Amino acid sequence: MRLRHIIIDGKPHKWSELVRLRREQLAAHRTQAHQPTLFDLKEDARPASERKAESRFRQPSLFD
Repeated sequence: MRLRHIIIDGKPHKWSELVRLRREQLAAHRTQAHQPTLFDLKEDARPASERKAESRFRQPSLFD
């Protein structure tokens, strides 16, 4: 059984129309220029055990 309509917010929509619109969205997204970052990304030089707050709380290294 093929689904021909889908009900969204109480209104029936043609499934094929929704699929067409989604494909158009994806095509537009692919053709968009790359958006630059707002700031330079920096590598986290801390040891793996200190990168998350939970780990720093469980194993404090302030007095080591």
